[in-house]
Amino acid sequence: MKRTLIATHSGEFHADDAFAVATLELALSLGKEEIEIIRTRDEDIIHSADWVLDVGGIYDPETKRFDHHQLGSPVRKNGIPYAAFGLMWKHVGVDVTGNAEVAKFVDEQLVQDIDAADNGSHSYTPNPEHKTLRPTTIDNLVQAFRAPWGENINPDTCFPHAVAFAKGILERTIAQAHGDMRAKEIINEVIESYSDTIPVFETLIPSRLFPSNTPFGVAIMPYDKTTGSWKAQAMRIHPREFKTRVLFPKEWAGLRDEEFKKVSNVSDAKFCHLSRTMAFALSKEGALALAKQAKSNED
Repeated sequence: MKRTLIATHSGEFHADDAFAVATLELALSLGKEEIEIIRTRDEDIIHSADWVLDVGGIYDPETKRFDHHQLGSPVRKNGIPYAAFGLMWKHVGVDVTGNAEVAKFVDEQLVQDIDAADNGSHSYTPNPEHKTLRPTTIDNLVQAFRAPWGENINPDTCFPHAVAFAKGILERTIAQAHGDMRAKEIINEVIESYSDTIPVFETLIPSRLFPSNTPFGVAIMPYDKTTGSWKAQAMRIHPREFKTRVLFPKEWAGLRDEEFKKVSNVSDAKFCHLSRTMAFALSKEGALALAKQAKSNED
């Protein structure tokens, strides 16, 4: 079995180098290569390594060098600079995912955020109502694998745990992306055949996957296989926003069980979310009856 030497920098680690190494491990595992990771800043070791990530001052895919700390390091068309993770993903993302569209999705949903943070910017804007709020980022979670302050632990012993965490996130993100693609195909089929009736989906689909040009305001779909319940789901105005095209009646907000049955006049009504964006019943027919009562959210 071929032995491959991967070099990255020593000292403190971040999401960028952990995810870059995790990406390369996934890529090399396709060829069943034996991998050795060395964390170093020794130029001789770096020069002799098969792959070099986030150190060395060179970006050259042909010689397998993927650093971004040098002048002239690549920047995306949208203005987000590449970090080592992004450069590695750009090179092997399609191989790892087996699909160019999935690789693009992972770059947009995961890679770019980590690259931006490593280059000194963030992808979020605090809500004016919560000016002091700062979300826990993936970089924060990776750094949680570092030794706590005051503990004399070699970072090299912590780094493999951070890489394993990163690999798990990557694998799940890729799996979710493949699933989202299949779900979007179903959505598109329903949209193309839409004829002004409430659509019925035969499987649960996340509301975030419906496009902004969805022609219907509400749809129904199975919810919980263990109970056989169904959901009436209001469609979002935009996939990245929670505001929906319609809302369920004001008097339904937060109601459940007998009280909800009485107010909605649906015999198996189960619950209406406080936001009035989704309601549940124990049957397809019940969910459809709830969906028919969804109203314009202009109120």
